[in-house]
Amino acid sequence: ELVQPQKMKAQKTIKKKDMIYVGETQLGKKSGYGIATYANGDIYEGYWKKNIWNGRGVMKYANGDVYIGNWELGEKNGHGILKYINGNTYDGNWDKGIKSDF
Repeated sequence: ELVQPQKMKAQKTIKKKDMIYVGETQLGKKSGYGIATYANGDIYEGYWKKNIWNGRGVMKYANGDVYIGNWELGEKNGHGILKYINGNTYDGNWDKGIKSDF
């Protein structure tokens, strides 16, 4: 599971048509630790850089799948675990959003 920072910087809430974000910001952009809830039911909790998922994070998809791992420039990158709602699990490496252990 993701470990929330011991002490977050000042939190800010950003509301948009398809998303609500609560967390750290820098120069008006989502940066640092935060949680975004999307209109489609997806929830991302983790680290951001300039409005993009970047660093360690957890994505809880509306369909029940859960990804725990690293993100880079908004895509799964590096090690991560994808737990599918059907019980299957992929525990391995990702490269720009694509499984790379094959």
